[in-house]
Amino acid sequence: MAVQKKSEAISGKHGTFVVKICYCENNTWQGYVVWAEKNKKEYFRSALELMRLIDDALSMPTQTNIENKEEIAKKA
Repeated sequence: MAVQKKSEAISGKHGTFVVKICYCENNTWQGYVVWAEKNKKEYFRSALELMRLIDDALSMPTQTNIENKEEIAKKA
């Protein structure tokens, strides 16, 4: 079975991720994902691991989020 190598960028409100699917074995994907804003590259061995990497990246606290939380706390 021929596997097409594919790379796709998904841009959103919280981040831009470039996903490179290198292999499709055991009915799942293997490849890497690059978080464009942070220039961080992580390899994954399954589609589930890919989703977890992206979820973890988006749930990381940023300086802007920390500053917003501090402003809200001061107003309260």
